[in-house]
Amino acid sequence: MGKIQTERISKTSGLEVTEGIFEDSTENLWSDFSAPKREIQISGIYTTVDGALATFISSIDSIIDGTQDNSIVYHSDLLNANIDVFLMSWNYTYNNGAVSYLEYSMTLVEGKPL
Repeated sequence: MGKIQTERISKTSGLEVTEGIFEDSTENLWSDFSAPKREIQISGIYTTVDGALATFISSIDSIIDGTQDNSIVYHSDLLNANIDVFLMSWNYTYNNGAVSYLEYSMTLVEGKPL
């Protein structure tokens, strides 16, 4: 994945709220039946000596396009842990003329396949 420069992690609970009609928010009913969700946002730089950026882009796009039958093990330096993740989204910036340099960011979601 090139050189990862930043890692941002967020974790949300699985709380569900049932709001009463014409009720004050103090009357909301909460349940905690769902599992929490962890998202990891990373950004980095991918460099290549042979100018093969299109190959890197194509390989990441193929993951997004539906080849995520298994999770990917991502090592989080922040948590010092290996986490099973899926690639939710990614974007990249190409500077015209920089045939060996690409800036990217990815959103990974923790989980295991069904």
